[in-house]
This record gives sequence, C-alpha cells and structure tokens, in this order.
Amino acid sequence: MVFEEVDVDALADFLEGGNVMQCSTSTSSPVPNSTCSTRATDHERQSTAATVTTTTTTSEQLVVATLVPQESSSTEEDDEDDTIQVVHVSTPATINTGTTVYLEAKPLTVRHSLEVFLCSRKGRWFVAGFLLLIVVVVGGITLVFLRHHDNQHQSHHSNDDDDNNNNSSTEIEIQETPELRGDAETSPSVILPIDIATINITTTNITNITSNSTTPTTPLLATVTPSPTNPPTTELEGYVRSLLYIPATQMALRNASSPQSKALQWLLQDIEYRHDDSNNNSTLQLLPYSEQRARQRFALATLFYATRGVGWQFQQHWLRQHDSIHECQWYTSLSHETTTVSPCDDQDQFVRLVLIGNILQGTIPPDLGYLTSLVELRLQGDNFFNRDYQFLQGTIPHELGERLTQLQFLDLSKNGLTGSIPHTLAHLTQLEVLLLLENQLSGTIPLALLSCHYNDNNNTLVELEKCPMQKLQEIRLYSNLLTGTLPATEWTRSLTVLDWSNNLFTGTLPTELAALPALRVLDLQNCLFTGVLPTTLGTFAQSQLEFLKLNDNRFTGVIPSELGQVSSLKWLLLKQNHLVGTIPTELGGLMGVAWLLLNHNRLSGTIPTEFGQLNSVRFLRLHENDLTGQVPQDVCTLQANNWWFFLIQVDCDEVACDCRLCLCEFNPIGGL
Repeated sequence: MVFEEVDVDALADFLEGGNVMQCSTSTSSPVPNSTCSTRATDHERQSTAATVTTTTTTSEQLVVATLVPQESSSTEEDDEDDTIQVVHVSTPATINTGTTVYLEAKPLTVRHSLEVFLCSRKGRWFVAGFLLLIVVVVGGITLVFLRHHDNQHQSHHSNDDDDNNNNSSTEIEIQETPELRGDAETSPSVILPIDIATINITTTNITNITSNSTTPTTPLLATVTPSPTNPPTTELEGYVRSLLYIPATQMALRNASSPQSKALQWLLQDIEYRHDDSNNNSTLQLLPYSEQRARQRFALATLFYATRGVGWQFQQHWLRQHDSIHECQWYTSLSHETTTVSPCDDQDQFVRLVLIGNILQGTIPPDLGYLTSLVELRLQGDNFFNRDYQFLQGTIPHELGERLTQLQFLDLSKNGLTGSIPHTLAHLTQLEVLLLLENQLSGTIPLALLSCHYNDNNNTLVELEKCPMQKLQEIRLYSNLLTGTLPATEWTRSLTVLDWSNNLFTGTLPTELAALPALRVLDLQNCLFTGVLPTTLGTFAQSQLEFLKLNDNRFTGVIPSELGQVSSLKWLLLKQNHLVGTIPTELGGLMGVAWLLLNHNRLSGTIPTEFGQLNSVRFLRLHENDLTGQVPQDVCTLQANNWWFFLIQVDCDEVACDCRLCLCEFNPIGGL
C-alpha cells in the first residue's frame, strides 16, 4: 500500500508517539482509495486528517505501506519537511469494501529512523549546528596553535638577536665605489669577519685612479681596533668597569645577559640614585662611596643573580636601592643567631658571608674574589627541610683561592659541585676549616693542602721551605668521587679532622698519618683501600685520636695489637674488611671505647676475656667471623652491671652466649 499526500508534521507526531492510523477503504475508483486519520495519543497536537491513496496487491492482501513525499503544492518550508518512512502494517489477510483498517507505523531499522530525522527540519538544523560547532572548535584550536607558534618564533628571533649582539664577530662588506675601481663589473665585494670596532681605511695612489682607468686599483687597507662586545656607554660605566680587575669578570661582561652584566646595571642604577648632584663630573667624584665598597656591592649583586636570588628562602633587603640600608644589613644566616653577629667589620667590609640552606641554585661566581676581607664563606646547600632542590652546580672558582687570602672557614658542602678541587686553595694560608662534603667532586686532592711537599706545576712531591697550610685543622671531603692515593710524606701537623669517607681512594694507608699529633678523627670508611693496617697506628697513643673508622674497605692481615695503646679511642670501626687472625687481647685496654665493631671479617679464635674491662662499651659486634667458644662471663657481668644499653652480637651457632642480651641474626642497626 502506498500513502501519498500525507501531512508531514502530523506523520512525525504519528511516528514519534507510536500512534495508530485508521483508514476506511472504498472501491468506487479503479484503484481502491481510503481516507485515513491519525490520532495523537502522546501529544497535545489536534488530530489531523490525511487523504491517502491505497494500492493493494493481488487478493487485496495488505503487505506494506510506504509513506512517500508530498507531491501537492505547498509552501517552500513545507517542501523542506518531506520525509520518507517505511512502516510495517498489521492488517487482516484481505481488505474488503467498507472495511476499516488500523495501521500501526513502526520504523523497520535504526538506519531508516536516522534518515528520517536527518531529512526533517529538526535534523537539518541539528546537522548545521553540529557542523558549526566543529568549525568553531577547529578554528579555536588553529588560533591557539598559531599564537603559540608566533610566540615561539618571536622568542627564537629574540634569542637570535641576543646571540648576534653578543657575538664578538660580525661581517662587514667593503665594496669599492665606481670612482675607485678600474672595472666596476668585475671587481668583487670583500666580506671580512671582524670584531665590532672602529675601522680606519687607508688608500694609496688614489689620485692616479680615474673612473675610466683600466689599471687595477690598489687594494684598500683596513685597520681594525678591537672593542668589547658590550662596550661602556657612559663615562660612569667605563670607570666602574675599570674597577673590576678580575679577568673572569671582564669576560663575563661581554655577555649582556650574564649575572655580572645584570649586577653592573644594578650598580650603575644604585650609583646614579645615590650620587650627589653637587659633585663635579671628574672621574674621582663619580662614585658616592669608595671603590672597595663598589666592588663589594657588585660582588654581592653578582652572587644574587648567579644563584637565582629571587628564589632564595630568605632575601631581606638584598639589592635594595631606594633607602639607606647598607649591604652589611642584608640578610645572612647570621641574622638567626641569638647573639648579634655582623657580617661586616668596623670598616663595613664583608668578613662573613654565610647563607646556609637558603636554596641557592646556580653557580658560584668568581666575582666573590672582590670580597678580599672575607674570613668566613659558607654556602652550604642542603638542610633538613629543603632536600628536593638542586643547589649550587658547576666548579669551584679558582679565584676563591687566589683572592680570598684572609679566609679561615670555607664551607661549600651539600651541593652539586663538580670538577676537581682547585690547587689555588693551597694559597689560603689562613684557612682552618675546609668543608666540601656531599658534592660530586672528582680527581685527586691537591698535595699542598695536606703536605709540606708540593709543586704547583705537576702536583709532585717537592720539599718546600715552609708548610703552606700551617693552620688547617679540618678537611671534610666525604661523599664525593675523589680518587688517588694518600701521600706518603710529612703531613700538615695542625690537622685534627680528616673525614674522607665514601670516596674512591685506593692504595695503602701511609704510616705518616700516625705522626699527626693533634688528629682526633680519622674517617676513611667505605673506600677502596688495601694492604695491611700499619703498626704505627699505635703511635696515636701520643695524640688525642677518638674516632678511627677504617671499616668497609679491603684491608688484609691482622689487627695490630698496638691499637690497644690508643686509650683515647671512643670509636674503633674495622668491620667489613678481610682481616684475619685472633682478636688482640690488648684491645681490652681501650677503657673509653663505646663502639667496637669487628664484624664481617675472618677473625678466628675466642673472644678475649679482657673485653670484660671495657666499661664504656655500648656496641660490641663480633658476628660474621670464625670465632668459637663462648662469650666470657666477665663480659656478661659487665653488661648486667651497665645501667646504659649494652649490645653484644655474635654468631650464636659457633659462640655460646649466656649474657642477658645477645643478638644472633637480628640486626636492629643495619650495617653496623
């Protein structure tokens, strides 16, 4: 059956609501006609009648009803609403004259339903809106991309301009004019890469040259006067530059974006702000303060820019210009001290530059060499609350050793410094404490820091008339990547602390170490030392040695019995080596020892009964050896009478222990 001339809106309501179409058939025409009406069951729209023409198959059995586009005249808007929908018809087997047929319209497939929707007015509006949305989204993404690309292009172009400005070489084209050349068509241009400079051009025999001459011309001679990439622009700037005598500063000032250039611009602004207009314009009156103070302010400003001062944890008053605050009042870690300690002396010269754990990130500027009165320089990077930051990087400037000759305390520990320890640090003859621990320093230790024998040229042993580092007391270099061996020579006798643990040192332990009369701490643990322990270690009995840490190395041989003579020992750590033999009974004479760790070796025999005299011992670890027998009863009695914690650890399978507290495999203090 084919339905024609159907009102589309009524049909849409019919389909959406699942309504029923009622048709009355007649046979008054050659082709049976029927009048159908729709009844909206789920909509407020009034019932709408539609006249349709029905066509039946043979036997007048109704099989399919097809809704076709409206063919009658209508408005343009109605033409756009024509739809095609295939519906299934449920009817009796045949259609008789005058029979009322109820047709229920249902879409055959989802595809047909979608086609009906897209072909309707609503569908076309939906498609148009969706396409418009896509255009808007794509246009927005494209606009964002283009802006980002433009920003990158501008940034790259700006960097190129900076590079071109900072480049000390440029290309200048020198081309002869027609009046000075014989053949204007054949004379080539000359492109010379030269420094930005003043060019003086000298010509010869010019009077003999005419425009019509065919004689080759005499070449032009260019005399180039070099000048810096970032030359001074004012008399004041030129004068200030002349005060900055360190070569590294002059080199850095060629780069307009360097910390030194930024510090110079800040200093010039500071001078202009403070300058008294009543002063005359002579060179000597250009500064509102002394030349030394100008260098001092420049050095501090360079440190600020070189270490990302804007990110410091504390930066009170730094680089303030528009008030009367002196740089000696700028923040340092001394500001937290309970007692008033000024970073400057009576002449307002910096003597203590202390910025501990202040999140300095960047490099150490060589311009600190202008602070020639410094006695204390402490730029320790790490503290308990700031362990996730990248602190000072790069190398240690050799200018620190060349310029800071009054320095007594140098602390650059807990940063990310690389490279070797500068030999120029041996020029710091007043130095007492050197702390470079927990960095990534490599190479060997300059001999002049340790010995009275040194040659600046090749770092070989040459006897000097005078030990350069007579006041050096502490050298803490632990947790680096230092290599080499310890020199077998006379050491600086003022040393009290040698903490070089957790490095890559090799070789044997020099006997000369025992000749250090003031040594209190000798910490060489966790390195790669080999050989036997020298018997001269007993010479420490004449000193005040308290901490001897030789554990976690590759020492072999026996434990020297002479160690029992060093009664001042509080810590004796020999664990994790390849020591053999028996435990010397003389070690029972170490009345002040608190930590005696001999575990993880190849020691044999029994535990000396003399260990019952160790009244101060707190940790006695003898496990992971080849000891036998049992723990002496005197040791157990000592443990029972000790009101403080006393821990004994042995191999319980081989050594019997009847003491109150014996540990076998349980290790509450891992690695000890």
